[in-house]
Amino acid sequence: MQVGSSGTSLQSQLQALENAAIGQYQASQNFSLLLQTGGNSSTSSNSSGSSSSSSSSSSSSSPSSSSGASGYQLSGSFTGGSVIAVGTMNADGTMTPFSPAQVQSEEDLANNARQSAYGNALQNFMALSQAAGGQINSFTDQESFTADNGLVGGNYDTSLSLKPVGGGVPSTAT
Repeated sequence: MQVGSSGTSLQSQLQALENAAIGQYQASQNFSLLLQTGGNSSTSSNSSGSSSSSSSSSSSSSPSSSSGASGYQLSGSFTGGSVIAVGTMNADGTMTPFSPAQVQSEEDLANNARQSAYGNALQNFMALSQAAGGQINSFTDQESFTADNGLVGGNYDTSLSLKPVGGGVPSTAT
């Protein structure tokens, strides 16, 4: 997706990409994104799968050639899944189901954690990218969570990359 920004500064371009990436969030499925300022690109796709990983964040940066760049391209993917309890097991092997309100509450907790994991990863990546002058090539964030006394849990992986595209070097001025 082509993203407009209010200026050519690094800050304005990264803010435009972050805002557009927030809009690419898909609540019910894994997805990929491809966004660009100052060029032509348009992609958002769905994928399926789940991940299991421990909670950690990491980033790697290395200089990339920004010669001739007038914009930035943000690409990435978000995958993950959650598990909720729907009842309790009795000693005789039967299950006592939770009320619909309890199940809905657990689903809401999982959905909120999913959206928060994506938003946090995106915000952290953009802050690091701005601090590094747009030179962070890739970023991976894995978040695991449990809630409601262990009745809800999940793992979410966000992978993002940023690269310069186009014709003149963007200004780093704010």
